[in-house]
Amino acid sequence: MHDPCPGAGASRRAARAAGGGFTLIELLVVLAIIGLIAVVGLTGLGGVRRARLQDQAFKISRYSRNALIWALSRATTVRMVVDLDEFKLSLEAAGGPALVDESGSMVVPDGGEDVEDFGATGYEEPATGTGEELAGGEGEPGQEESGGLGDLLGGVGGLFGDESALAELEKPPVYRPPVFSPISEPRMVPFTLEGVKAMRVYLPGSEEPITEGKTYIFYRDDGTADPAVLHLEDDRGEVYAIAIQPLTGRGALYPYPWVPEPPEVEP
Repeated sequence: MHDPCPGAGASRRAARAAGGGFTLIELLVVLAIIGLIAVVGLTGLGGVRRARLQDQAFKISRYSRNALIWALSRATTVRMVVDLDEFKLSLEAAGGPALVDESGSMVVPDGGEDVEDFGATGYEEPATGTGEELAGGEGEPGQEESGGLGDLLGGVGGLFGDESALAELEKPPVYRPPVFSPISEPRMVPFTLEGVKAMRVYLPGSEEPITEGKTYIFYRDDGTADPAVLHLEDDRGEVYAIAIQPLTGRGALYPYPWVPEPPEVEP
């Protein structure tokens, strides 16, 4: 059968063909939308990771504050044990007075070694004996057999002997570093950091950070803490810095690798 309007059929076929595909503008719009969704998704994922890193930094700040409160209220020394290999933190309390230098090491005064007896300290033990021996022996002129100069010198020898009070005062001080024990309070139990791939600790007086092994941050019974700085780094290279405040124990947080000023060196 002959179609009286061949042009109309061609228009309908063209319209059907156009309805089943996309124009170039439509394709570009779809690609732009897909790209925008991808960017938003990646940004959101990065924000989630940064939020997790920030949460760990807040956790360390609270942990540090609790350590200082414990040291102040118990009149003792507390140390935060930072395991840089396992990314684990724990708190320990001293069983007695602790002396700590600027590097965080225990101080043992000169001559403070534990000794078994007085002779082992290096002092010469004073001579002891009877009055006759100190006076020069028997038969010397001017010496009385009893109740005289010999007895007097004998008494002086006993006063300054190795068992006397003066000898005790001359002994060097003995300092025994305290034994630290874990704190079992609910808010102070050990914990492992999540989402952390590297850690660094800057201690007071040190020019280079500590990156491996264990190190210690001390909190004292006078209400002060070591002004240490901890860096937390995730697998994307994002870094949070926690600067321990010496008077409050809280951590000031920096969303970048903040580094303390190097110590001044006197010429």
